[in-house]
Amino acid sequence: GITTIASILPTTIDTLSISTYRSARFQVQITQSTDYQSTDLMVVHNGTTSNLVEYGSVATNDYLASFDSSISGSNLLLQTTMVSAGIATVKVVRYGVTV
Repeated sequence: GITTIASILPTTIDTLSISTYRSARFQVQITQSTDYQSTDLMVVHNGTTSNLVEYGSVATNDYLASFDSSISGSNLLLQTTMVSAGIATVKVVRYGVTV
């Protein structure tokens, strides 16, 4: 999916049904002006809490964002928080593994 972000508040960039997926791997690409970041993330949950690890990241200058995950209702939320408030385009490719 593609998300446009223009703030430094946490923003959901992908949502997974926790009854369908136990874990997932994400590749996230961020474009902000002429700066770029590509990050690989893995997440797993137990139905109540989620754990996320960022295992690969590269940027053309400084890193543009940080990442987190949480459970909200019946969904796992993948969120990003931008370092600066300029308009950014975030693209996410997900590989999900079922429960």
